[in-house]
Amino acid sequence: MIAISCYPARKGVVTGVIIGCFAFGSFFFNFIATNIVNPGNKKALHPVTINGKVENFFEKEIADNVPKMFLILASIYSAILLIAVFLVKDQEKPQKPQEIKHEPIPIDQNEDDNHLHVKKDNHEDTSREHSEASSRMHSEMEEEKHDGNLNEGNKGKDEIVAKNEGANPDVHLTVMQVFKTRQFYQIFFANMFSGTAGMFAIASFKTIGLEYGYEDSFLTIVGSIGSIMNGSNRPFWGYLFDKKSYRFAYMTILLVQIALCFTFPAVNKYQVAFLIWIILLYSCSGGHFTQLAPVAVRVYGKETGLRVYAYFILGMGLASLSVYFIQTYVILLVDKNTFFYILGGLSICSLISNCLFNEKITVKT
Repeated sequence: MIAISCYPARKGVVTGVIIGCFAFGSFFFNFIATNIVNPGNKKALHPVTINGKVENFFEKEIADNVPKMFLILASIYSAILLIAVFLVKDQEKPQKPQEIKHEPIPIDQNEDDNHLHVKKDNHEDTSREHSEASSRMHSEMEEEKHDGNLNEGNKGKDEIVAKNEGANPDVHLTVMQVFKTRQFYQIFFANMFSGTAGMFAIASFKTIGLEYGYEDSFLTIVGSIGSIMNGSNRPFWGYLFDKKSYRFAYMTILLVQIALCFTFPAVNKYQVAFLIWIILLYSCSGGHFTQLAPVAVRVYGKETGLRVYAYFILGMGLASLSVYFIQTYVILLVDKNTFFYILGGLSICSLISNCLFNEKITVKT
């Protein structure tokens, strides 16, 4: 939100760049965590029956490395955070311009000398007035010429700025009034439903991959490339938001995600296809986070949008909790492949809601 206030005409792009940095951390730490826990790239070959279902587990030696991994990662994170604390500082307040002190002009007591001084000053003032008038005329002519040349170039920029200033500049709502607008629920629930697909793929791709016999090193590469795609594509989703609209950018994300969910069960047995589908789902997940902050500001304004954004992020948090519930309980009753069809259906619900979305708020009088 701070970046949006600094670049109001590029809300989407600057949001994508800022939050894209979070995803790049996964690229490095995926390799670090895997090398600590499973340096020998061993497979999970120990079958254990849980609730009537056979699950493959790693050997005890690898499992014992997990606590050590958390301690090492905690040390690395602490060092990075300590450095970051010293890099953060408040913006310096602009200094007030110093007042110019004028020295008092001494008064000459000699009347003749004063008379001569007045005549000399009048002559200098007249010359200075002619010079200043000529200079002003020349400056005005140059400015008109310069403005004429830049007018066309600034036209497109002004349109972008006006477009991104806000969809409802004359509407000022409180947070309680925001809860009465249909736009809030369209954004909140649509992103919560469709966001579950990407988060489930990110959280469960290793489990699914291990069931198909993929090596741990390959799955680490899948997660790392997916993290890069997640982060690097966020400015692209923000660019679509700025150039087109929230509805267009979000619809693009949903169409790609729906296609991936319904085709994933048919292709996940093939290693290359598994890699491509997972990293594309990573990218769609990053697109969800990129849209929330700029659309909150565009629809509800900067001041109210800042507070509304917190609720939109809460919706993504609920999606994350849903993924945990799915992994713990639902997956025992429903096959993973079948569940991708359910995720695709939820994304279709979000697509229908998005087609009916309108940024303009109608205030009832």
